[in-house]
Amino acid sequence: MRGQGGNEHGGSSWFKGAETGTQLESITNCVPVSSLRTVGYGHLYQGRFKSFPVQSDDHLLTVLRYIERNAVGAGLVARAEHWRWSGLWARMHGEDAIKAILSPWPVERPVDWTDRGNAPLSAKEFGRVRASIERGRRFGEDEWVKRSVTESLCRFVT
Repeated sequence: MRGQGGNEHGGSSWFKGAETGTQLESITNCVPVSSLRTVGYGHLYQGRFKSFPVQSDDHLLTVLRYIERNAVGAGLVARAEHWRWSGLWARMHGEDAIKAILSPWPVERPVDWTDRGNAPLSAKEFGRVRASIERGRRFGEDEWVKRSVTESLCRFVT
């Protein structure tokens, strides 16, 4: 069993501290890193939703590109914006009611996002994003990941 957080989120520990001055700073000041309990089991609870700290805006755009390309990578469509159940499709073709329920991004969406969203990730980017998704590992440069883990652990035990 991991350490006891003892807060209202069922023992979650909290990661604090994106780099000062980034747009992500406001949303990563308190990001849940892990939880000691699960809500349920079965098909609905197969780990579909993931959360992990991200170093910078550029790193976030890499994660978002991975998400937008999921249907392309699975061979379901040739281009990301053709997947009717994606945010990219909804932003381009959806009715106003659908667009209204999409959450705003915490960073500015690049003007060329459709082209970027269709560009394959490098093997290194893909491997790092997969590691973050599968292990809840922070996503960023190695030095930042090591430093932020150390800082988080120091705050957790003090």
